[in-house]
Amino acid sequence: WLGWVCMSASRKSVTLTLLDDGASEGHRFGINALASTCASAWGSSRELFTGGRDGSVRCWREPEGGGVPRLRFTVDEHTDWVNDLALLTDGDLTSAVVSASSDRTIKLWRPEGETGTPSKCYTLRQHTDFVKVLGYAADAGTLASA
Repeated sequence: WLGWVCMSASRKSVTLTLLDDGASEGHRFGINALASTCASAWGSSRELFTGGRDGSVRCWREPEGGGVPRLRFTVDEHTDWVNDLALLTDGDLTSAVVSASSDRTIKLWRPEGETGTPSKCYTLRQHTDFVKVLGYAADAGTLASA
């Protein structure tokens, strides 16, 4: 199952779309984390990042003009649950994606090329227990984890 949430501040509404199209592209287990952006380094379409209990982070893109989100890429770098996601920004653009995991690591990657698929992932191994949450202060350029 994939859930797509659309929010409108002017209409004060929330729409949740669930679909099951064979589940071949979705997470193998539950989803623990969501991060969404309207403007990104990969283009002008909205993207939704999902972090799952299967240790993967998936990027979904909403087609221009709306429609069913489609999988752009999957990053399978963690060996345990992905607990949280943070999108680091440079102005209005997403410059990096950070994930926190029960494997006691934080992973960071940046979009590369026209597809945006990351080719290199950086790993931080400073935690001695599960990394449960991330907090990003864009104005201070600071990322915190616990």
